[in-house]
Amino acid sequence: MVLPEDFPLGCLDDSKALSELKRGKAYDLIVAGALDWAVAWATHEEIGAFNILNASLLAMSRAYSLIQRKTRIVLVDGDRLPPISDPCHAIVRGDSMIPSIMAASILAKVARDRLMTRLDGIEPEYSFPRHKGYPTKSHLEAIKKNGPSLWARPGFRSSGLTESQSLRS
Repeated sequence: MVLPEDFPLGCLDDSKALSELKRGKAYDLIVAGALDWAVAWATHEEIGAFNILNASLLAMSRAYSLIQRKTRIVLVDGDRLPPISDPCHAIVRGDSMIPSIMAASILAKVARDRLMTRLDGIEPEYSFPRHKGYPTKSHLEAIKKNGPSLWARPGFRSSGLTESQSLRS
């Protein structure tokens, strides 16, 4: 995520603190105004193989590789660094303090929410847009009734994990 100096920072906040409507508006401003940005994914198979943290770091690395305008240092949210060769600094709670991290978090959350809506068109019995993959009561009941979705990470049954854990991103 590369923001220009004159980017309207007032639209940014921790993505979890913004309403869905405000996140959507911020998303549009970021996409239109950022100097460069990218969203990338880890598959549900990779999440199952590497765990959610390592799969998230892999997705960060993929997103960074798509950005053409590199910065002097890469700032990431959290306490772990993605596997990239450029200088990188992890900032705990960076998504509530650093504008570029806030913007990246907003892009990721909106992209994930939009994916959940698309998945709902394939498997509506799981109500993905309603719970976004988190282990809500209704989601767990849908899993119990219908079995794992197509998007469940491999092996979650044998490890005691729930399908909802496989969809977090």
